[in-house]
Amino acid sequence: MKMTAKKRERMTAVLEALKSRNYIKSYRIEGDDLSSVVTEWVESAAERASEELLHNVDALGVRKSDRGWVACLLPKELRERFTNAVLAKTRQSALRLCEMVARKGPVSGI
Repeated sequence: MKMTAKKRERMTAVLEALKSRNYIKSYRIEGDDLSSVVTEWVESAAERASEELLHNVDALGVRKSDRGWVACLLPKELRERFTNAVLAKTRQSALRLCEMVARKGPVSGI
């Protein structure tokens, strides 16, 4: 994904937040593509960050709307595990919503 100036600014803010909270030791952005962002994670910090993303976004020091940027920075295995967990939560929420709608019955006037 190509990073526009605005996206690069948001990515830098996320990286600085992670660095200030001791999740990453260092980072560099080598180009204009998302894949050009290189991070050096503190030992076991990527795992902690992944868990925090799932349960408490504020603890990472990033806005809720920026958690996708953090997920993009995770190592591939953790990124896949995080994505699967988010999809499972979304599926459960959708099923609960469908069950609730089904119990209410048809709604007129829509």
